[in-house]
Amino acid sequence: MNKDTQLIFETYVNEAFDKPYDYEYDIDRRKVGKNVIGVAPEDPYQKVISFEVDDVENPYRVDNVFNKEDILLNYVVGQNRDYAKHFAAEFYPDALKPENAKVTEFHFQDDNGMIGKNAQAGHKANRVISTILNIVGEFVVKEQPHVLLITAWSDEKNRISLYDKLIRMMIKNHPGYFYHSDTDGRQKRFWVYNSQMVPYFENESFHELLERNVHKDDHFA
Repeated sequence: MNKDTQLIFETYVNEAFDKPYDYEYDIDRRKVGKNVIGVAPEDPYQKVISFEVDDVENPYRVDNVFNKEDILLNYVVGQNRDYAKHFAAEFYPDALKPENAKVTEFHFQDDNGMIGKNAQAGHKANRVISTILNIVGEFVVKEQPHVLLITAWSDEKNRISLYDKLIRMMIKNHPGYFYHSDTDGRQKRFWVYNSQMVPYFENESFHELLERNVHKDDHFA
């Protein structure tokens, strides 16, 4: 992407960020008596933020689901877990241990529990994605997650490219957060991490413990 194209893209996305669909960050859809497909009504580790795409021919809802239940150590290849704990303790003694660091998995879906409908929004699709990333940015500010994991299927090239650009822009506004991306075979994964809490995530040696088929692609604001 040349400088002119990058400038046009950033101007366009900034406008999209400035005009997101309406949403209420502090209102979990489940708490007002509404169901969300695939999400337990009383699960305290999950948070759901919804918005309506109401300016298309067939309006629909997008549910943004944050799952804060798992620990980072569980994302390390099984035989590497003891070494991961030793690595963090030896080289980063003041850091949050992998067995204590929480990974918040994020995904979004429509009101039927599907994840691809946003792509059917035509010229509104970028506004949908930008609203989603706006919600993610607010989550980072208010919740200060240790690690936030965002994924896309490996063959979704356009979505991966858009995620990459939008996450780059998002972390510029959140000092101390960086991201690392890799591929686990079926999915492209974007690990947005708090470098003060889990500084070992910046280390390439730790990346190798996460997955054998790592695509080294680190980005810093």
